[in-house]
Amino acid sequence: MLMNVGRGSRGRGMSVGVRAVPVPTSGWDAMSPLSAMDPSFAVTLENWFPQPGWVELRKGFSLHSSVDGPTVTDAVETLMTWQGPTTAQVSMFAGMGTSIWDVTDEAQGVEDTDVGPFTNVRFQFTNFTTTGGNFLWACNGAEVPVYYNGTIWADTTITGVTPEDIADVCPHRNRLWLVIKDSMTAAYLPLDSIQGAAVAFEVGGLFSQGGYLQSIGTWSRDGGEGPDDYLAFVSSRGQVAVYSMSDPTDPDGFYVVGVYSIGTPIGRRCLEQIGPDLAVITNEGVQSLGSVISLDRAAQDRGTITARVQPAINAASRITGNDFGWQIISYPKSTMFILNVPTGTGVFQQYVMNTLTGAWCRFTGQNGYCWALMDNNLYFGGDGLVLKADDAGGDFGGVEFTATLRTAFSYYGDRGRKKRWPMVQPIIDTNAVVIPSIGMDVDFRIQQQETDPIPVDPVSGALWDVAVWDDAIWGGESIIFDEWLSVEAIGYAAAVHMLVAVAGQPLGQQLVTNNEFTAWTGGDPDGWTETGESGGNSITDDTPGALFVSADGALLSLEQTVATMTAGTLYYIQVTCTSIPTGGFQFGTKADVGDSVTTTGTHSRQVLATAGDGLKVYIRNTTSTISTFTITRVTVREMFRDVDNPSNDTEIELRLNAINVTAETGAIV
Repeated sequence: MLMNVGRGSRGRGMSVGVRAVPVPTSGWDAMSPLSAMDPSFAVTLENWFPQPGWVELRKGFSLHSSVDGPTVTDAVETLMTWQGPTTAQVSMFAGMGTSIWDVTDEAQGVEDTDVGPFTNVRFQFTNFTTTGGNFLWACNGAEVPVYYNGTIWADTTITGVTPEDIADVCPHRNRLWLVIKDSMTAAYLPLDSIQGAAVAFEVGGLFSQGGYLQSIGTWSRDGGEGPDDYLAFVSSRGQVAVYSMSDPTDPDGFYVVGVYSIGTPIGRRCLEQIGPDLAVITNEGVQSLGSVISLDRAAQDRGTITARVQPAINAASRITGNDFGWQIISYPKSTMFILNVPTGTGVFQQYVMNTLTGAWCRFTGQNGYCWALMDNNLYFGGDGLVLKADDAGGDFGGVEFTATLRTAFSYYGDRGRKKRWPMVQPIIDTNAVVIPSIGMDVDFRIQQQETDPIPVDPVSGALWDVAVWDDAIWGGESIIFDEWLSVEAIGYAAAVHMLVAVAGQPLGQQLVTNNEFTAWTGGDPDGWTETGESGGNSITDDTPGALFVSADGALLSLEQTVATMTAGTLYYIQVTCTSIPTGGFQFGTKADVGDSVTTTGTHSRQVLATAGDGLKVYIRNTTSTISTFTITRVTVREMFRDVDNPSNDTEIELRLNAINVTAETGAIV
């Protein structure tokens, strides 16, 4: 309500009042016209997550595991989890470069040498339990499928089809179903088996639009395993053939339920089981197979899970629909349904829905090529790194992200009169000091915020024995921010526009002396200890850098005891190599030197320091290999992760509970 304050201070007919603006708990609306949007929705909701009674800042991500590969720029393109018979028996594996890596622990990834190398690591995979054990089964459409049995990886032995052509896999009724690439042929393995004689199953006669078989998924009408379980074959042209499939070896054991049309599916990872339903990523949004079957084609938009953000998905699919990285994943721990959307080379966004309310938002800054769950926690694969999402106050690597919120436009109860908005009061419940940037967009013109927000520091809070008692804000303490902030806007309709910046997870200070090899005394780099020099084997000044020349394969090394490294603490080590004509090198701590690197560039590792040699940063040529290379920079920084008590890591909690706005009407020109 706008309250008349009379003639006193504002002039004849001037009214000023405070009006509550709904917090956009209904989420991001990319469908409605700006002039007709429900006030509970948001024009923009980026890096805010809508909850039933508030919106909250997304959490940051932390480093889980770094992966040594041919180069640190190799993308982790697959994350897959093996689940054993107990909750404690779980492992996670990354596909990067040409190998599979064990990334279960918060440590350096371990390369598996029992299988591979692979020409691509974009695996399709599934867990499958037989009387012989629990297996993780993976295929890539280029090499023989592989499996993990809880102990080792091994190649499968499959006959009846060309195993290298198996591009997708789906378990159904105690057997594995397979997609044969570039064809309309599916295949199935024997019951209770991960290998053996595959039998081809042709489905091309059902698809009138042509194309090839893209994926297979299981769909249920009743939410459990039983007679209402169906097998869905998805074609590249947007048709779905649904079978009731109890036994493909018996002519009476299966029949076609129907063939249905959907949008064009995007990518091999276009299917995801969401409860009993099967979600399909298409150029028309994420569609529910249950809704597709129950509705006619013209009404399918009502069965599209992403209906509220469908225009944004349509636009993205036109630009990056052929790019790798489209994926959907359900994250029950935080009630999130996530659609990963590539927006350019190595850049991704996530469209995120609250599964309790159906409200949408968009996350940016999390450049994940792939996503997976382990122990109910969410992870994504980056460039040479596996990162844990929804885990910390800021983003790993010190990179700041900005949370942007723009409410629906409102006429504030008076469509025909011009108004002036001088102040906005966001009411924020937080455990950190926050100073948002506030503005008003008027008359449906979307504007950039002119004032940058002051970053919220993930480690904000008073220091014991330093802060003033009774005056300081102590870390973790909940406070209410409810200050009135000045804005200046005049128009008929307005939307509140708020930005909050979050500083990235800090790394510690550089711990290595003479890390760029600029200081030398008597032919030796200051602060470093050389070993192995003799004859034609040398480490010499190559400013900027140290030149290693191992003419006969002798082991050369540089090491430095880092006095400030602490046993049991995680450290992030980076080494830059500018020239490597021959051979390779290793780096890390002397106790954990890592795998061979054979390319130039900046390479990184995550290491857990141990007593003794584990406190020495160490660089050496690859053993028994003639090597010549130049190292120009070495960086060792503490990661500020409490390995024994992860719950002690600092997290930011920030909830926007309400927004109040002052509005003036009257003689405004």
